[in-house]
Amino acid sequence: CEACPAGTYKDAVGSGPCLNCTFASVSDSGSARCQCIEGYTSTESKTCQMCESGKYKSQVSNRKCSDCPSHSTSPVGSSLKSNCSCLAGYAYVDGKDCKACSPGTYKADQGNGQCLPCPQNQSSNSASTSCTCKKGYTKVNNESLCLPCDVGKYKATLGTDSCTECPVNSTTAAEGSSEVNHCTCPAGYFISNYSNVTNSFNCTSCPSGTYNDMSGQTHCQACFEHATSYLGSVNISFCQCGRGFDYSNFTCSPCAVGKYKDKVGNVQCSSCPENKTSLKASTNISECICKAGYSPEALGSCIACPEGKYKSDPGPSACEPC
Repeated sequence: CEACPAGTYKDAVGSGPCLNCTFASVSDSGSARCQCIEGYTSTESKTCQMCESGKYKSQVSNRKCSDCPSHSTSPVGSSLKSNCSCLAGYAYVDGKDCKACSPGTYKADQGNGQCLPCPQNQSSNSASTSCTCKKGYTKVNNESLCLPCDVGKYKATLGTDSCTECPVNSTTAAEGSSEVNHCTCPAGYFISNYSNVTNSFNCTSCPSGTYNDMSGQTHCQACFEHATSYLGSVNISFCQCGRGFDYSNFTCSPCAVGKYKDKVGNVQCSSCPENKTSLKASTNISECICKAGYSPEALGSCIACPEGKYKSDPGPSACEPC
């Protein structure tokens, strides 16, 4: 009996012939079984098939193929561990393990290259294969660059979604806002109906008689006493003294006796016509009446009581005989 030559085998006792090894298998001289070559593994039918993608086998044997390290893969039929390379989104660290690209970096292809920083105004999540517009930035009209959200808009997610309008009557301090809480009520408004669950709120106009000269406030400031203002006033200078009140240095004082003011505004009280007077804080020229010692005449003016007559109190009455 002679040993079966290399590349053949005989697995039974007897006088049968040596058989040739099947595809992708080899044997030494005198073998009872063939062994699958590197990159191949034995099947249940005792044939050899290539290691699947993501596996490798570096020795001649009928053992199973080994898995590539975590987050790496290999071509079909790989025979070496070095055939395994990092997946897209992963890169070698210290030449050993494949680690996820950190946020703000990416790796587009499988291989042993390094993660690259995202372009300007773009970002990424961990293990990304590409970058996209970062929070507060978006693409406009399919441009390649990511542009900041306009003032009055925000974008809280990565991606190319459009920027979102701030709540009604609110705005942002600058371009590129990334959160709804960057939206705030401008001067002339105050924050109302705020929800810390949804970060939602309303911007309500400062009511008449108040003003707000700063953004992001939760209440409006009252005008000085006896002054009023229009809805949404943005400065104390919008506070105007009411009718019958004189203005001086952000103070409203009643019009003095003999004066009146018939309009809202920061102007001086007007003097009553000649020989007329009025009560304090008068609001109309019609409240100007003839002084004591004067009586009204047909044209509305006041003339002095003639000799032998008098009038002791101001008003519309005529002079009386002594």
